[in-house]
Amino acid sequence: MKELYILMGVIFLLTSIIFINSYPYLGLVFIIMGSLLLVLKVKTDKYIIKLLVIIVILFFTSLVLGIGRYRIITVTSESMEPNIYRGDAVIIKKVSSIKEIEKEKIIAYQKDNNFVMHRVINVEKINNSYIYTTKGDNNNMVDDYKLSLDNVYGIYVYRIPYIGYPSIWFREKVIKNITRKQ
Repeated sequence: MKELYILMGVIFLLTSIIFINSYPYLGLVFIIMGSLLLVLKVKTDKYIIKLLVIIVILFFTSLVLGIGRYRIITVTSESMEPNIYRGDAVIIKKVSSIKEIEKEKIIAYQKDNNFVMHRVINVEKINNSYIYTTKGDNNNMVDDYKLSLDNVYGIYVYRIPYIGYPSIWFREKVIKNITRKQ
C-alpha cells in the first residue's frame, strides 16, 4: 500500500507540470497533493478519493466555464465532419496572439450566440490587421462573412467523441420545450 501512495504522489507531481502554466491553481493543488502523498503517506483512502473527486470537478468546471487558457465546447452540427462530429466535445485554447491563427487551423468563434468551429482557409492582411476566411470541412461553400482576431475565441486542440450528446439533448429537448410553452 505504501508503494501505491508513492506512485500516486509521483503521478500528481508529474501532472502538476501539465497544468501549472494553464491552470496555476490546479497545478498548485496537484503539487500539494503529490507532496502530501509522498511525505505524509496519507493512510485514509476515503479522504484521497474525496479530494480527487473535488479536483476532477474543479478541472471540468474550469474547462466548461473557460477559466484559464482552455475551454470545452460541444459540437452541434455536422459542418466539420469527417474530422469533428456532431456530439463531440472539443477543447479549444484561447487565442492570445495573431501568430497562433494560420491557414488550415481549426478555430472557434461565436456567431448568433453559438460557438462555430471551422477551418481557416485564407488569411489576409489589411491595414495592419488580419482578416480570416473560414469554411466547414463538410460545407460546399466558404462562410459568407470574414473574421478578425476579435471574433476568434480559440484554436482547436483536442476532440472527445460523443461526450457532448447530453448537452445537445438538453438544448434540443428541454430548452426548446420550455421556450415553446412560454
